[in-house]
Order: sequence, then C-alpha cells, then structure tokens
Amino acid sequence: MINKEFKNFLSEMSGTPRVLYHYTNTDNLAGIMKSGDLKPSDYEVNLATEKKHATGKVTDRVAEIATVRPSMANRNNLKDLSANVGFVKLIIKPHILADKVRGVRTKPIAEFPLDSIDRVRDEFLALGHKNKQATQNANKTLAFYRKLVDEGKTEDELEKEFTKWLRQMFHIEFPVRSMLDAGNNMVYYLRNREGEERISLKKTDSIPLNPVYLSIELLNGFIEDFEEGYIEKVDFSGQEVLHIAQWKRWMEKYDDLFIKNSIHEKFMNKLSSLEKEYGKSVVKISPKTTKVVKPIVKKENKTRTEKPIVMPKLKDL
Repeated sequence: MINKEFKNFLSEMSGTPRVLYHYTNTDNLAGIMKSGDLKPSDYEVNLATEKKHATGKVTDRVAEIATVRPSMANRNNLKDLSANVGFVKLIIKPHILADKVRGVRTKPIAEFPLDSIDRVRDEFLALGHKNKQATQNANKTLAFYRKLVDEGKTEDELEKEFTKWLRQMFHIEFPVRSMLDAGNNMVYYLRNREGEERISLKKTDSIPLNPVYLSIELLNGFIEDFEEGYIEKVDFSGQEVLHIAQWKRWMEKYDDLFIKNSIHEKFMNKLSSLEKEYGKSVVKISPKTTKVVKPIVKKENKTRTEKPIVMPKLKDL
C-alpha cells in the first residue's frame, strides 16, 4: 500500500502545473474573506526545522500552510490533517505561487515519522548513547519495523520478530511497547498522512485571494454548517441579517475565486432565502457598508412637573 502511494506521489511531483488542497471551515473562510488573504499558521515541526528536529536539536515554530496532495484527499486522511478541516477546499497553485512570491517553498512534511524518531532516540539516549548515534539507531530501528509491516506480518509475528531483532542488534533490553507504539505511529502516518505538504512563507507574508494563486470550492455539508453552525449561533438576536448581508457582499467580491458547482448555486439561493426568513430589510449604502433599516419610534412628550408650593413666612403676613 505504501509503495502504491509513493508512486502516486512521484506521478504528481513530476508534472506541472500541479495543485495542493488546503481545507478549512466556515468560520475561518469568513476570516479569510474579511482579511483578503490566506495566512500561515505556526507549526513546531516544519520545513525550516525538520532537519534539526530529526537530529535532536531544539526546534522553533515557523509559519506554514498545511496542504494535502489530491491523491490523498479523502476524509480518513483529512480528519487527521487539522482540527480546522471543514467543508471548504482551497485549491492552491504552488508552482505559480513559488514563481510570483519570493521565499515560498513547498515540500512534503514528515511530522509523524519525526515524532517517532524522537521517541525511539530518547530510549537510546536514556541508555547513554550519544545524540548522533542515538539518532542513527532510531532510524535503523524504525526502518526494520517498517520492513516487517511491508512484509505483511501479523501483530503477534511483528512483535515477536521486532523484539528478537532489538535484542540481537543492540544486546540491551528495551521497553518494547514504547518502540512498537513509535513504529505504529510512523506507519499510520505513511498510510494516512503521507500526502501532507507544507507551504512555507515568511511570517509577514500571506497568499492573496487572487484567482492567479488559488480557487475556492464549497463542499457537501457547507450550507448546513453555515446555517446551523454559524448563523444560528450569532450572539445577538437580530444580527443574523447583518452577517448574511456581509456574506453576500463577500461572495460577490470574490466571485471569480469560487468554483461554480451545485453547492455554490444552492448557497447563493440560501443566502437570499435566509435574508427573507429573518424578516429584515437590508439597504446597501456603498459596496463596503450595509445597515439594517429600523422602524422609526416617535419620542413621547415629557410630562410637565409642577413646582412645589412654598408657604409664606410669618413676617410677610
């Protein structure tokens, strides 16, 4: 299975142009359209620190955008890609982005294999191995574990042969369960997150919402999520129409970015029906502003208060 995915990876990498998918949710799409660009996030394991991380050096957080190759874009993989994966797919053109924006790099990320290397290396370090030797031993150990998996060993066979190999290779008793867990994490990544790539940008840079660089596709479930998870959760009653009007303006402004599929058409119709449903009248003042027309309430006349009666003094009588 891993070999098949690797062939798919080579096929995608060999041809240009190519695309990468970045998935997000309804709330984040609102923020992206409001700001006018796609901003990177901070990752502890990233392109800039991958080599340092693999050799045991301290890592720093770097701004990147998590994407996945089309061949790996299925729900099982995406659920582990990010907590923000939702019903919005941004289709990014990395070859154009790298050509137009300085300092952009796109590369597969090995986050889970690196985590596995860390865990196994820590076991060797605890036994007194030097950092370089511990890293080499960790790589050798995980390579053998993957070999057993590729050979189709059952769980019992794998544990038995892996334990035997560890003892013969290093002549030391290891916490085998910890090693097995690290190997399982590595294989899980290779099978389920192998398609992840990161687009690395400078911290001050972002991808403009421009059809030259990307397009946006609304997926099945977006309309329900918009209505139930977004509009119905507005904090103040009566403000829903303002959000709907804002979304209509965004959709018009970035119309050339959206793929005109059936979901897009239904969503535009849904915005109009929601506007009527909430019974508000939205008046456009300018392309950048909207307001809700409120009924005029006449102010009531204030009642006149009588002055208190003052009794005359005795000397005045």
